[in-house]
Amino acid sequence: MTEAGLLPGTEVQARGLRWEVVSSESLGKQILYRLRGLENAVHGRELDVLSPFESIEPVRHELQPERAAPLTNWLVYHQAFLLEQALGPDALLAVQPGRLRIEPYQLVPVLRAIRMSRVRLLLADGVGLGKTIQAGMVITELVARRLAHRILIVSPAGPLMKQWQLELAERFGLRCEVIDRAKLEEIRRGTELGSNPFDHVPLGLVSVDFLKQERVLDQLERASYDIVAIDEAHHCMDVGSTPDREDSQRRRLAEVLARRCDSLLLLTATPHDGHDRSFASLCELLDPSLIDGRGALREDRYRAHVVRRLKSHILVDDPEHPGQKRKLFPERVVTPVPVTPDTTSAEKFVELQRGLLDLVSPELRRAFRNKSYADVLAWIALLKRSVSTVVACQRTLMVVADRFQQFLNDTVELQEARRQRVHTMRDYERKIERFGSITAEEEQERSFLEAEDIAQQLAAMQRELRRGSYKQAKVSNVVEHLDHLIEIADTAKDQDPKLSELVSTIRTIRKEEPKTNILVYSEYIDSQLAAINALKTAKVGPVISMSGTDNDATRAATTERFRVEENLILVSTDSAAEGLNLHQRCHHLIHLELPFNPNRLEQRNGRIDRYGQSFQPHVKYLYLRGTFEERILLRLIAKYEKQRASLTFVPNTLGVTA
Repeated sequence: MTEAGLLPGTEVQARGLRWEVVSSESLGKQILYRLRGLENAVHGRELDVLSPFESIEPVRHELQPERAAPLTNWLVYHQAFLLEQALGPDALLAVQPGRLRIEPYQLVPVLRAIRMSRVRLLLADGVGLGKTIQAGMVITELVARRLAHRILIVSPAGPLMKQWQLELAERFGLRCEVIDRAKLEEIRRGTELGSNPFDHVPLGLVSVDFLKQERVLDQLERASYDIVAIDEAHHCMDVGSTPDREDSQRRRLAEVLARRCDSLLLLTATPHDGHDRSFASLCELLDPSLIDGRGALREDRYRAHVVRRLKSHILVDDPEHPGQKRKLFPERVVTPVPVTPDTTSAEKFVELQRGLLDLVSPELRRAFRNKSYADVLAWIALLKRSVSTVVACQRTLMVVADRFQQFLNDTVELQEARRQRVHTMRDYERKIERFGSITAEEEQERSFLEAEDIAQQLAAMQRELRRGSYKQAKVSNVVEHLDHLIEIADTAKDQDPKLSELVSTIRTIRKEEPKTNILVYSEYIDSQLAAINALKTAKVGPVISMSGTDNDATRAATTERFRVEENLILVSTDSAAEGLNLHQRCHHLIHLELPFNPNRLEQRNGRIDRYGQSFQPHVKYLYLRGTFEERILLRLIAKYEKQRASLTFVPNTLGVTA
């Protein structure tokens, strides 16, 4: 006993159960104890108790000489006990064979962790190398060494949370409690008034979007954990000086978690999004001293906290050639597929592209000349849709034409309405750039806002044409030109070179591997539906789909079918580009168009190129030669090379270099 009461670590009896004293605080004549449960019913849970208001008695283990065992038995036990304490510097307590197959490379994070006085690691291995398993080994090792009792896993909602729950239970025997609104209410009803629900969850699993809510985050800030693991940590990057509300919330959540835990594990396969500040902000969560006053990394200090390997780095002994090494993972083959529209067979498609440029290019030049970058967003979106599929372009043009007449009749649009629309469009673009995808509802709203903004700008152009003040325009009547483009698009649907190339590519794969499954990704739901129709018409095999409009049950059923059945073609949007394992019967992936961020491509590639893939992954991406999409490819290459400069090692995402 001390003036502050019982010492931390003392075993006590309270409320009829055994507890361990975590800390004590003197409050005048009372002492506030923080107790941690030792019995099964309350194991790991923490409780605040006032003494002597409540009875707390130290547990005494009295010696009983009359029941002493033979001295020889005691000596054997004592020697065994001493041997257990004599651990080498790299001895692991928790990593045992049986529940999981451990590859040597997966031991690197846990070996580095046990040498650190305070475990703060960024696990940034490439997609599909088993970061969940590696994080699980670190967690169980710290638990086995009695360095951790309270653990919180933070993950994006959806399949990743389910995967964490299954992996920790089946591989490591750790059963997580999912923390949501219902769970917090259940804890409140069963505990004292004013108690913190997070104190009663020793091993929790929670979604980042639930945890970032103001009220929930306030409660979390008053709790503490021994280990926090944040999966897909790139969602918590600092995006710079103008973050939107959601970015700010996620970043604040990450900063709170970093402060309120002893050990921190950040997991992401894409730690660099092409901006050095983003990568530095992840390192800042691990240790603020790694960053200088300008937000830049201090030389190479961060490397001690970062584990970064690609599949090409993982070597194992070659049984066929003793003394030699071979790559554990089959090397990914990435093939750019340039699509050149033929002026004869795709005459209407070429006419559509030229007509679209006649409409767009003068507006883009004027916007850049006047530095009106807000006017650029919607035009770029229209060009991007035009190089995806004809259907995606036509649907956008139809919405534009529908809204155009209304804006033409309104002489002045409220400036605040335009400003709000552009702000929302920028938020969606930033979210897609960082996270790879948005929800189906957000995608629908974004498409409508882009079309509305184009219609507003075209209405302004038409008024200038009437006044004769717009000399640079290549069209004389916007209404007639829009109607003409929609009419051309309707006849060009059957000449879409992207869809023709997609069908041709799948037929080639089918000739060589008739039973293999094929995964096709598209950014737009309109293009997804067009691809499904083209593949069904071509009769190249059973076609299934997955998009953000699917509920969890439908998505799970589609995923399971793709895993167990053969000869399937799955056409998906980016809703399935993060967290799903689709490699069991699939090693062919086709990107229908190029996104702006290479990380988005890499997340998709990781669905088939991952641990457990027994065939060589083949990835193809289609792009229209001589169009706006070639500029996207050049931008991707520039970002890819910037990532290489910061990370040294980057995966083969594009199949080309600058």
